[in-house]
Amino acid sequence: MFTGPDQAGLVLGLDAVAWDEALHSGLLTKRSDGRIRFRHQLMEAVVHEEAPPANRQAVHHALASVLTGENADELRLWHLAAASEAVGRLDDEVARLLEESAHRSWARGACATAARALRCAAKLSSSMDDAARRLAHGARAAWEVGHVDVARRMLEQAEGVSSASTVADLSEGLRGLIEFAHGNLETACRQLTRDMERVAEPGQAFTLGSMALRAAWAAGHDALQREALQRLERRLPPGNFPNADLLPLPRQWWTEEPGGGAEDRARTAAPGAHILSRLSGSSWLLMPPAPLAVAWGIESAWGHATAGDQLVDQR
Repeated sequence: MFTGPDQAGLVLGLDAVAWDEALHSGLLTKRSDGRIRFRHQLMEAVVHEEAPPANRQAVHHALASVLTGENADELRLWHLAAASEAVGRLDDEVARLLEESAHRSWARGACATAARALRCAAKLSSSMDDAARRLAHGARAAWEVGHVDVARRMLEQAEGVSSASTVADLSEGLRGLIEFAHGNLETACRQLTRDMERVAEPGQAFTLGSMALRAAWAAGHDALQREALQRLERRLPPGNFPNADLLPLPRQWWTEEPGGGAEDRARTAAPGAHILSRLSGSSWLLMPPAPLAVAWGIESAWGHATAGDQLVDQR
């Protein structure tokens, strides 16, 4: 991890005698790979808590200065961040580097690390706009790794330094997505509809509006479903954005037309293969369950199942 624990000590003015005394005291132990550790985590916590802030800052700076090897650049950032946090100092440069590191971690699938780095970067930010962006993006990273409570807290912190509209746009409507998955469906529909009108990117607005329709349907709230559809159509007039040509379909799929039963509507509304192939991503949420099930071939599976039941009855 670094070229030798004594090198960090040298930066702090400690010599080999000081290291020997610490090791022989029983507080520290040296592993076979040369790393020095506290003998017990409780000792580590007490020493860290009781050390003056300036001492903690000096130790983190010393460690950052001697790090070498794999991931040294990433680890150095954490020590520099900890040095600033120790004395309660903001550091926009370290915050910027942490944010860049977070996006690299996110790109390789380390979403938890990304969320942690973005939360730390927000703490070091002097600009409220930068802090809000980092918290909102961190919430999204936490959500992607399944840390729902962490995502909620980071959204609340972001809204504490910025507007709800700005945070909704930065997080791509995350609060409504969380409510959809873990909360009340009527509340989710209202939140998703509001955020649909707040996000700048039309494709994301389309996705949020589609989820709002599904949330209203799942809640059994027809009036809310109609309202969500109307607001989706107002939010996205014909334009150039991903799946823009699918925009007329929600009215066909989600509007109850007089005459004909649900089975008839399901049959007429079921999309062809060329449409279905485009519903492999988030846009499948445009469809209510009945035509979606028909498109996915449930009729064939249902026919086989019922045929088996009929054979059993005949016996």
